[in-house]
Amino acid sequence: MEIAKFLAYIGGMIRVLSDFVAAMLLIVGAGAAEELDESAIERFESLRDHPVGINTAGRSRLLACGLFSAYQVASLCDYRASNGDVLSITELGLVDGFNPELAEALSHFISLESYRAAGQRPRKRLNQSLMLQGTGRWKDSSFTYKAGAKYSLHWGETAEFYWSGKYQDGLPGSFSLALYGKRGSKLVLGDFNARFGQGLILWSGLSLSGVPTEAAMKRNGTGLAPTGSYSPLFRGCGWGLSRGRFALDAAVAFPGLRDFCNGNSSEDIGAMGILAASYLGRRLSLGVQGYVQSGAIIKSSSENVLGVKAAAGSFDWKLGFGRFLFYGEGAMSLSRSLTAWNTVYSKDDTFYKASSAWAFAGVAGLKWSPAYRRSITLLARHYPVDFACDYSGAVRSASKVRDESGVSLGTRLGAFGLTLDGAVHPVAEKASAKAVVQFAPSFSLGSRAGLQPSVRYSVRVSGSGFSGSGAFSDGVSWRHDGRVDLRASLGSWQCNARYNAVYCKELAHLGYLETGYKRERFQVFVRGTIFNVANWDDRIYCYQRDTPGSFNILAAYGHGYVASVYTALRLGLSRGQRTPLGQQASQELFLRTGPQKPIPVSAVQGSRSALRHTLYLRASLIRYPWSSSRTPHTDLKLQYLLRF
Repeated sequence: MEIAKFLAYIGGMIRVLSDFVAAMLLIVGAGAAEELDESAIERFESLRDHPVGINTAGRSRLLACGLFSAYQVASLCDYRASNGDVLSITELGLVDGFNPELAEALSHFISLESYRAAGQRPRKRLNQSLMLQGTGRWKDSSFTYKAGAKYSLHWGETAEFYWSGKYQDGLPGSFSLALYGKRGSKLVLGDFNARFGQGLILWSGLSLSGVPTEAAMKRNGTGLAPTGSYSPLFRGCGWGLSRGRFALDAAVAFPGLRDFCNGNSSEDIGAMGILAASYLGRRLSLGVQGYVQSGAIIKSSSENVLGVKAAAGSFDWKLGFGRFLFYGEGAMSLSRSLTAWNTVYSKDDTFYKASSAWAFAGVAGLKWSPAYRRSITLLARHYPVDFACDYSGAVRSASKVRDESGVSLGTRLGAFGLTLDGAVHPVAEKASAKAVVQFAPSFSLGSRAGLQPSVRYSVRVSGSGFSGSGAFSDGVSWRHDGRVDLRASLGSWQCNARYNAVYCKELAHLGYLETGYKRERFQVFVRGTIFNVANWDDRIYCYQRDTPGSFNILAAYGHGYVASVYTALRLGLSRGQRTPLGQQASQELFLRTGPQKPIPVSAVQGSRSALRHTLYLRASLIRYPWSSSRTPHTDLKLQYLLRF
């Protein structure tokens, strides 16, 4: 009981400073918001609006949501079977595979609804939301605009549907339907993500750039999962089944079909079969997956003569023994290409020759976790130049990677983190190395105030003309990047500040100050940013607060400033939200009753919410009074969100 009280106290310190972005960074293992992409923001915003019921969702739903590793899902299911439902965030932090810090971050995206109380029957609520968004830009005496819409539907933990479209892309946009059965079955129709193993052959969505933290060195696959992204990677249908420790996924996708449906009649359409089987244990996880992709079965012009265009298969594993975890994945790929030519004797005839290339790629890592918030990871990787990586997610880069071999080392010691990475590209004759060090402690200044400073420094050296002797005939280049962030909160008031200095070609600077007021019904944030970046190689990326469903990164270049204001107004919230009990009250109930004793459902799940309308407005202007080569512009974004 004393341990539970201590962990509750630690959780209280973390809670003061935790917000949506900070929680998302912790879960995915990113060091800063600039390392994320639009797909990550879309996925986590959907989970925030429609939390996963960790007590009511089946194994397939828990895996597909992307919040948990296979080990955590197995541990959580075993805990529910032996101890009953998880009834507080503190209790979740005590489950094997979790900790108080992770549990607090997950509290933004999970629900603690419980159906274990006497006389209580499971209820499936229908939740829907509709988002309409319009953006206008004034630049160089011209006006351009964009418009988009999103719709989502959730029926308990049984069904979820997403539709999203942009005015510029036409209809039908992107759509995804997932149905979850009571016995672990899953059906996905429309657009979907496929994430398996360490992402060696199949990984759609976020792929962090540069191995920013130790936590980013290990992937947690979700299998087949629905997506609400504007630009999904796969379109087709998939089926999954999870029974006990075993899971099976099968899908058929049609590359090019989405663009064809959106009006691009010149797009070729192919077929792609995906099959994966896995064993998901608490100490051992094994997986086998593969795909076969055909050439164009519906072609815009000449006859398809390629047959099989690409194929790949891989085997992945995670093995835990004591405080050590050994994991990795090995893959073999086949890629085929066509060469077309005409001869002087038959100029009207075209001849084709198909050439094939086999390649082996591998990723292997070893993680040691001697204590809470203490870990060291060593990771090695090899991607040959012929490796088929069109559907993979590289360990070190946000883009697809081939022609690379490298090794990474990362450590976390409480608030301190360090990563080292080195890579060579034999065919391109290039090599690079990067080091990132970060220190981000948290301080609680009472029950309603908190302070979180963060200091981060990274250095990267790269060279071209690399030879086996280690020399660089074309020279080397260095990039130094240092930044200091400060987040402070006092009740409903928040203040964020940042200073960033970069040196590659010349010394570049960026700084901003943001202040805001945030309550349940209303919030407003005002930010001022100033930067001086004379060379494009020294550009500084800066995440900017934006409306839900939008991912806004400023690539600062030139000498200028940005002024922005963001506001949100929520109406119609008359009967409370359908969210778990406030975390403080939930912890008090847990400390009084313990994990074995049920808490009434009415105390945990809260009351049913009424119709909710939310209006978002973001206005920003960027000016270059000290740089004549850049064009100023003004943006205005208006968004309406209806939840019912």
